[in-house]
Order: sequence, then C-alpha cells, then structure tokens
Amino acid sequence: MRLHDGGWYVDDGAQHASLVEKTVDISLLSALNPEDPHLLEADLWAMGASDDYKLMKEAYQCEVQFLTGIEQTCDFRLRMVIHRNRGSGGKVKFVKPTSDGPMDEKCQAYSQCLANRVYLGEDAPMPSTGEELVAVHMDHRMLPFKGDVGEFKTTTASQLAGLRLEYHQMQENPDSDPRSLARMEALLKFMELRSGDPP
Repeated sequence: MRLHDGGWYVDDGAQHASLVEKTVDISLLSALNPEDPHLLEADLWAMGASDDYKLMKEAYQCEVQFLTGIEQTCDFRLRMVIHRNRGSGGKVKFVKPTSDGPMDEKCQAYSQCLANRVYLGEDAPMPSTGEELVAVHMDHRMLPFKGDVGEFKTTTASQLAGLRLEYHQMQENPDSDPRSLARMEALLKFMELRSGDPP
C-alpha cells in the first residue's frame, strides 16, 4: 500500500484518485436498482458486518488504539474507489479520508487506520450497476464520552439492552423489512463487540 494525494492505494489505485471527488453516499446506491439482489450484502459490508464481521472487528481495534480519551467529536468521510472485478463486487483500490473541518491528531490517526488497515485492498460486494469503477463514500462520526470506564460500560450495557429489545420486537413482527432486520442485527453485533458482552 502507498500514500498518494492524502489517500492510500494498492496496485493501480493512484490512477483512480480523481474519482473520489465524484463519490456518492454508499447508502444511496440502493437508488440505482432497488431490485438488485446484492444490495443487502453491500449494505452489510458498508457497516463492516460481512465476512464474519472482520471489518467491524478491525475498525474497533482502530477505535481502541486511537480514540481513547478523545475530547471532541471525530467527524470525517472515507472516500473510496472500488474496481469491479466481478458482476456483484470488486476490490477497494483507493481510500482517502476527508473532513469539512479540522481533525485533531487522534481523529486523523483513526481515519488513516480505517483507510489503510481496514478498507484498503478489501473485497467489496456492490450492487450490479455495471460500471468498472465505483466511487463511494462513508461518513463516520465518533462522539467523545465524558466519564470513567465504569460509566462507559453502564451506558453501553443500557444501549445494548435497548437494541436487543428492539431487535426482538422486529423479529416478532411479520411485516419487518428483511434489510432493516439484517442491519439491526449487524448493529447489535457491533455493540456486543464494543461491550464485550456477547449474547
């Protein structure tokens, strides 16, 4: 992996750097073809929830390493270019963190960790849009937590209990949207990972 123009690339990814300025929100890709059977897979990948939650776990390690004790909101956008090498997906060739405002040292380190350690070079399932190169972005916002470790665990446990209840209610509802259910399950897995409290 190499650094180019503030972003990271593998193989010929530097050639695609200019595309990052034309990115679209990855959550808006569903508008391209609502009937695409690969949308859910792409949705879950964007949350880091595919491939046995590999990306989610790696992202959490970046969070633990760089965001402990942050005092202000860490707000940025990951712009990436995916080279399609099959009908329903491809490989992330270029990733560039950007922000509309200043980022402190910890936030910058976290964004770079996500870019070059988590997403760069990863296989990416995508909707079948047909383009060889797909440029997308993902917004990230991490809020500071005011309190000690005990208070953090208490807050996380409370959030986790609420999510479990909501997920159970969705499972019991025959009209629940399968995509919403899958996304809720992914969010629940992430909160369990953060809290160290698997079901």
